[in-house]
Amino acid sequence: MTAKHAAFGYHLWLVPEGDALHRLQGVVDRLAEAHNGPVFTPHVTLLSGLTADEASLIETNRRLAAGLEPFNLDLSVPEAGTTFFQCIYMRVAANPSLSRTRKAAGKAFALPADNFMPHLSLYYGDASPDRRAIILTAVPALAKCSFPVESIQLIRADSERPVDWHCIDQAPLGSGAGPIP
Repeated sequence: MTAKHAAFGYHLWLVPEGDALHRLQGVVDRLAEAHNGPVFTPHVTLLSGLTADEASLIETNRRLAAGLEPFNLDLSVPEAGTTFFQCIYMRVAANPSLSRTRKAAGKAFALPADNFMPHLSLYYGDASPDRRAIILTAVPALAKCSFPVESIQLIRADSERPVDWHCIDQAPLGSGAGPIP
């Protein structure tokens, strides 16, 4: 399996559920409407740009998830990035469980280790530094939250437009015999 760094292809996401999803989706929706950006599902990308046949990716995702235990993620501070897909985001606090999950995912999909900056995007866009600073001030305090990670979603991105991103598998964590080393 190979990885490419684009919106096309397959990706592994950690998606908040319940109240956290409702609150964060509200933030994404409001920022998108106020600043003319796309609406998307809030998520933390675990791996990006996976390529293989879909059935193999689903099978690998399910094996991976089965060998992992649920854990919590804490969104710490809002930040402004420099790329379209990291324009405004919440930084994910350092977390040994997330690090183990990322390492296990890389191993399961036979990908080399690379830089990983865990975050949950709140706004996508091409914005100047001044505009990013303005948008950043609009991030409400409720975006700083915690949520349990109980599954890994496999996303198929048919284009760079979020409307063309589809969850094709949601594999529950901890449904297998034990952790992946």
